[in-house]
Amino acid sequence: MMSNLPQMHRNDFFDFFPSLFDGNEPLWGRDQMKVDISETDQAYQVKADLPGLTKEDIQVDFNNGILTIGGSHENQADVKDEAGNYIRRERSRGTFSRSFALQNVDPNAIEAAFHDGVLTVTLNKVADKSQSRIPIN
Repeated sequence: MMSNLPQMHRNDFFDFFPSLFDGNEPLWGRDQMKVDISETDQAYQVKADLPGLTKEDIQVDFNNGILTIGGSHENQADVKDEAGNYIRRERSRGTFSRSFALQNVDPNAIEAAFHDGVLTVTLNKVADKSQSRIPIN
């Protein structure tokens, strides 16, 4: 009978699934790596929000016109009682990757910086003289 089931209150739900709601661990994936790409006549600038990571966790590659931002992240969350005994010990490991096709990039003039959880990649463009407008008579 349904009335025999224990009543679950809102706080019980959050206690039952703490790793999803306590904010200690980012859930990586396409929707979690927020990226802004801007373009000028001279360069592309890619900014990726990567909170909770270090620059050692991140890998940036540019190959055949494709910029790939990826890496891996390990997280360990220990919760101990007053005596120092574990009451919860969680470990997780995840990888992430996103790729972007960018044209006319000089592969020798790419710069990357990581500051306050934001990766900024600047990809300078090449001056391509072969692509000029042709007037139609």
